[in-house]
Amino acid sequence: MKTINVLILFVIMPLSACVSLSPQELRDKTNPLDFTVNQTYQDVFAKVLKQTKQCYLNSPKALSQITVSGDRNNREKTGAIRVTYLYGPTESDTVLLVDVKSLGTDKTQVRAHYSHRWWKSDAQRIRKWVEEGAESCSA
Repeated sequence: MKTINVLILFVIMPLSACVSLSPQELRDKTNPLDFTVNQTYQDVFAKVLKQTKQCYLNSPKALSQITVSGDRNNREKTGAIRVTYLYGPTESDTVLLVDVKSLGTDKTQVRAHYSHRWWKSDAQRIRKWVEEGAESCSA
């Protein structure tokens, strides 16, 4: 009986360390890559959404189904783009979240939140997409 209890502990403990985060929890609990560009928030949102879809849908990184979604609020002049892994019908994990916010006519703040350190290079690539017009999907 002790062997089974110990085995269960070794299986459950690593799983509990991998906590799924909602988009708001990701914003609250992570240090984002933060930068500002001299472009409209609509242009930045469109670039990031297009490249994110191109790079992550059908990605070899996907261990399960991956979705890319974007919401833009024209009244607030904000947008959010999410890369989410789906693990069955009820489980999901937002691994990359990009918040876009207008700071004026042609100035936009971009915050790229990432759930794990291995997604940091993906967040840094977003900066190249926006600032340099790069289209590469590799780090």
